[in-house]
Amino acid sequence: MTTLTQHNDITTTTQSHHTVNLDKKALRTWQKENDINIQQILSTESRSSFVILSTSGDVYGVGYNSKGKFDPHEKRVTIPKKLSFPHDTSIKKIAVSAESLAFIDQKGEVYTTGSINSFLANTLNHRSTNATPRKMASHEKFIEVAISDNHLLALSDKSEVWVLGCNRNNQLGLDPNLSKDADEAVQPWQTRDIVQKIDLTPHLRKDDKPIRLVTASYSSFIITEHG
Repeated sequence: MTTLTQHNDITTTTQSHHTVNLDKKALRTWQKENDINIQQILSTESRSSFVILSTSGDVYGVGYNSKGKFDPHEKRVTIPKKLSFPHDTSIKKIAVSAESLAFIDQKGEVYTTGSINSFLANTLNHRSTNATPRKMASHEKFIEVAISDNHLLALSDKSEVWVLGCNRNNQLGLDPNLSKDADEAVQPWQTRDIVQKIDLTPHLRKDDKPIRLVTASYSSFIITEHG
């Protein structure tokens, strides 16, 4: 099944399972009309939606809006919709999963939208909260971030890895019986709303440090300088 687009749409639906493509000509027209220079475009894992980062640090979402990533009231966004952050901030980096987004601003603070906000707030049926960027509570300055639909990893400028979210398969890398940074033991099935640091000391050489983060649905990967 192919769905025709309206004249002002910049997305085209190619198949019935919500795969979309960007109309490059319409995208250029949108850029020109709104005086926007694009720095980066990322697609979700299923290519059902796209996230656009401008050179001025603004973020726009377009495509199928599952779990309220962009707007809780629109199932499909055909013209890029600007995301509003709690504070006037400029976004430097973005990360995407199938139904969640993560952002790092110029201060090194991390924000999330989409289904991960449901896990963190335990309000799985309240989609209206998902599209509001939620700030990750931490005093650290972050330089990299990776996200799945239910958990997040963030790398600080001190080369420390911090995590939060669902720990169903121990994807947070926290000891299920004891956590030095937690007030209580972390059970494998618990969702952590508190950002916690992973102790990588036993696993790293003295001259090694993490440089890249990768997430999957219930897995986490930390890549170091020495591979």
